Amino acid sequence: MKHVLLAAAAFAALGLNLAADPPSLVSISPSDLTTDGSETVNFTFVASHPSGDSFALQGIDGLFGDQYDCWLFYSSVVNTISVWNNGLWTTQKAGQPGTILHGNACDIDPQRVSSEYLNAVTLLQVHVPIRLGGAVGAHNIYMSALGSGGLAPYQKMGIWTVTPPAPLTLTVTPAAVFTRPGADATATVTIAGNPGFSGTVNLSLGAFPNGSNLTGSFSPGSITGNGTASLTIHSTAQTPAGYDPV
Repeated sequence: MKHVLLAAAAFAALGLNLAADPPSLVSISPSDLTTDGSETVNFTFVASHPSGDSFALQGIDGLFGDQYDCWLFYSSVVNTISVWNNGLWTTQKAGQPGTILHGNACDIDPQRVSSEYLNAVTLLQVHVPIRLGGAVGAHNIYMSALGSGGLAPYQKMGIWTVTPPAPLTLTVTPAAVFTRPGADATATVTIAGNPGFSGTVNLSLGAFPNGSNLTGSFSPGSITGNGTASLTIHSTAQTPAGYDPV
């Protein structure tokens, strides 16, 4: 694969001494998931080295997608996270405040990147929060690792599928209202469309529980683009006390 050669060049640029046996790849988790492109997922990369020496495991490399949608490298030697963006690596200290690192189609907050050695330092575990967006579809997840004995070649470790984000969000405030039998209660419904959304949203209520003697109405009954509507819950003198979902 073309990116294997590029990754090797990136590792070589670190000027590390390569000797003995290379590390082994253990896992990426989660290894199979679907998000809508707006969610940040905390990935954990794990590599191992039989020497039991923390210096033997020098870095972990992750690649999302065959088109470099998100390519990152964590260096345990200097505790940095690097992200590839259109031909250039940008680097920040891991676990410290810094600017968001933007990959070709991902965002990584370096302050939230962390790592630790486990099992008498034979395992290097790296946690990287990643938001992969803009590239809808299935993305293969590859992993490689660098150690004192060389480079563990890329292996496919999972799949991340990105779906289009929802065109809008709907919120109701307050989340609960209180009223007496025979009186009304009101709430506000807000429609917030994502950029480019200009459609019309028709508002309706599902069925109320049997015996509640409740009805509801919206004003207005539809919203085009962004906007708000008033939701009124009507009760009767026969509405029993208690809690009813709407």
